[in-house]
Amino acid sequence: MRRRHFIKQISAFPLLVACASFSNKVWAQTEQQEELLEVVSDPIGELIKALFGDFETITPAKDITLSVPEIIRHIDSVPIRVEALTRKDIEAIALIVDENPQPLVVVSEFLAAGNDVYLSVRAHIEKNSLVRAVIKTSKGIEEISTSVEVGANF
Repeated sequence: MRRRHFIKQISAFPLLVACASFSNKVWAQTEQQEELLEVVSDPIGELIKALFGDFETITPAKDITLSVPEIIRHIDSVPIRVEALTRKDIEAIALIVDENPQPLVVVSEFLAAGNDVYLSVRAHIEKNSLVRAVIKTSKGIEEISTSVEVGANF
């Protein structure tokens, strides 16, 4: 009986070490998320400023495609896709759903400039809303948006 207890204790040690090293990373991420959650309660313009800094204007996006179903049947898994296959100046993309309690869906930064951009996520969308892709380029901030409608069969 003692041998079994000893083996259980030894086998749990690597798991504890892994959890301890992972908890530091999670702690740093949760602090960043808390900062963003404070900003999320503000209007969408303030959220965009918090993500990408001060900017003068937001221009309409060119050569970028935002794909979202017009009518949503399953609110928990709505596919959202952003494609920019000819643009080489994109630094970051933020997806925002205006009417969600947490409007910020994802922020993706691109470290290697000059590559094709393809971003695909699934998001929770609770009610009829505007879905925005806010794009930070080397020249400024651009935006493309589309409206979605939640259908009755969710």
